[in-house]
Formats: sequence, C-alpha cells, structure tokens
Amino acid sequence: MDALDAKYPFFAAAREAVAEAAVSLPELVAADAPAVERARERVERALLDGTVESESGAFPEASDYDAQAELLSYPIARILVSLLDSEPAIEKYAAAEAATAVDRVRRDLATDDALRSVSTPTVNLDDVLAEFDLTGAVRPEGTTGPTAAGPGGGTAAGRAGADRPDVDRAGSASRGREASHYWMAVGPYLRLTSPSWGESWRLVNRALADGDVRVSREELLDAIEAAVEDRVREGLPFELAAGEGIAAELESGVADLKRLLSERTYAEPPDVVAPDLFPPCMRNLIERAERGVDLSPPESFALMAFLVASG
Repeated sequence: MDALDAKYPFFAAAREAVAEAAVSLPELVAADAPAVERARERVERALLDGTVESESGAFPEASDYDAQAELLSYPIARILVSLLDSEPAIEKYAAAEAATAVDRVRRDLATDDALRSVSTPTVNLDDVLAEFDLTGAVRPEGTTGPTAAGPGGGTAAGRAGADRPDVDRAGSASRGREASHYWMAVGPYLRLTSPSWGESWRLVNRALADGDVRVSREELLDAIEAAVEDRVREGLPFELAAGEGIAAELESGVADLKRLLSERTYAEPPDVVAPDLFPPCMRNLIERAERGVDLSPPESFALMAFLVASG
C-alpha cells in the first residue's frame, strides 16, 4: 500500500493492494483501528460537508496521515454508508468522494514535472483516462484541429472544410496536458456529462466532428468526476445482516452518523409568502411556467427549489 493508493482508493491498483495485503476488515473494526475512525470521519464529512478530506488537512500533504489507514478507511466507509440504509446518503457520499478525487486530480495536474517525486505521488491525465477506459475516447485538441463550430454546427457535414486534429485518438493525452480543449467520443460524452450544463450541453450546440465532441478542460474534468461517482456508487448498498458480524461492530458508529443527520437544522418556511417580493428571476420563471413555456432542467430545478424553500 502506498500514498497513491490511499489518495485514489477507488483505482483498480488500490483495490488490488488491499486484496494482496490480506487485511481482515472485520478484525480491524473489532480492534477499532485508526482506519475505522477515519472511515467514520469520511462518511460524516461527505454527508455534512460534501468532501471526504480529513479536517486535519488534504491528503497526502497532512503530515499525520497514515497511508494504510487512509486506504482502508474507504472500504469501511462504504460499509458504513450502506448500513445507514438511505439512498440519498449513498448518493451524497458518492458525490463527495468524486468531488474530492477531482480536486486531487486538479492539484496533481498543476504540479510541475520537476516537483514530482516519490514523496509526493501524483497522477497525470493519461493515468486517469486509462483508469476509466477513456484513453481511446479523449485526445487533446491539436493546433491544426477542427475549427470550433458555433451553435447549430453539430455535424461534420456542416463543416466540410474542417481538418482533423494532428493528435490521433491513440496519441498520448499527456502531450496535451496543458490543452484548453479536448475531443471526446460522443458515447462517453453522453454517458458522463449532464443536461445540467444547460443549452451548451446539447450536441446541436457543440462542435462535433466524426463522432467527437469538443469539450473544455474543465468540462473534461467534470466528466471524469461523473466517472468516479459512478464507480464509487457501484455495488452500494452492501447486503449486510443487521446486528451480525461487521455490521454489529459498526453499530455504534452508524448510530452516531444517524444522530448527526437527525440533528441537522433547516430553516423553517416563512409564515407569509408574498409573490410580489420574489426575486425578479423567480417571478420571470413563474410567469413563463404559467404561460406553458418549457423551462430548461436548471431553470425547473431552481424554481422548484425556491418554491419548496418558501413553503
């Protein structure tokens, strides 16, 4: 087990490291090993703060981190969140793991090659894409690549003069580590991106050539975050018999987490709702909805959230 495994515990190499170490999770839990307390913190911070970083600092920069405890806290955290028996808790946990992971990827990509060392393990974009079987689906935009099409330029036929990028799909993405845009195969694009991006998400509003969609660097990282979330979410919740084995050993930790969640306070809706005092943006959405105008998904969500919050 090394720091990189602990940093990205959902990578295949990290799972193999745990398997090869032949560590007994039930024995760790029974002994209340450091990994157990870290797992409790991991789930608590995921549910309450949207991150799985420890309060003592980001991994592996914090000097008091134990790589083994950090790595083993991940499978124990997955058991804990399964025992909460709450689908929203599982979704929020997976989202927090993904958000933390992509923050770490960003820091890794920002690390200068000259500063990379054994003591500060990092990944590059090639590593991350390979981990999620995206090596053949993503490549940096070449300097002589297709001309970016504006809205409505969503087919190759509509841009007959466009050139193909000078870096083919088999090329190394690390050569384009500093690229501002990438070309992503349309299948993974639709699987890993979201309509929450708004109108820009639709293929008709994207540069599209020979089955590839042009995305920005940040959009690519958003897609990677979705891939991480899918992997973390996979297999949850575990089927565990309550009151038996590892579930029994973790019972007090689960009870603490449930109590924390139940103690969270939320603002009460106002006693009086005055539509005339709504923000102009909300009044506009309400008026459009009343006229039967189809709102975009982000607009619908914003309006729903506002109306629920206002009672």
